[in-house]
Amino acid sequence: MKANFIDDLTLRDIEIITAVVSLVKEELRNDVLLTVEEVAKKFQVAPSTIHTWLKATRENKGKFPLPISSPGRRLLWNIEDIEKFISREDS
Repeated sequence: MKANFIDDLTLRDIEIITAVVSLVKEELRNDVLLTVEEVAKKFQVAPSTIHTWLKATRENKGKFPLPISSPGRRLLWNIEDIEKFISREDS
């Protein structure tokens, strides 16, 4: 077994990996993520209220946007999801 798989990569493999990394970086730049504290500020409520709304949504008793998965169990929301929710609530 080789200690370094990188030695087995072809130029085409490296080009594909580079292209994928570039696309992911671009996508991440377009997605602004908000913490629970930032979401709470948008709604002018305490972070605990966001947790309450989230719990209700998970129990099918509410419609608050779900956070995206993140490392370390940190809650992060896509800003577009929050803004769409605000727009629906205002109309």
